[in-house]
Amino acid sequence: MNERVEVSGKFYEVSVYQEAPSKFTAIGEFLGEYLHGKGPTRGSAIRRWKEQARFKANDGPASSTSS
Repeated sequence: MNERVEVSGKFYEVSVYQEAPSKFTAIGEFLGEYLHGKGPTRGSAIRRWKEQARFKANDGPASSTSS
């Protein structure tokens, strides 16, 4: 099942799969790279995907500052 996830004001399509009763995986493309989030619930897998996307957004060259 697909979810729309908002990161930095933009929406991204993330697919969520249930691998076992308490094992979910969220997979989606962000800035040209596929990210994976895993968790015991659907929501936790999506949150972990979103955390990775936020980290990547803040760690990229476009958002870095020089001193």
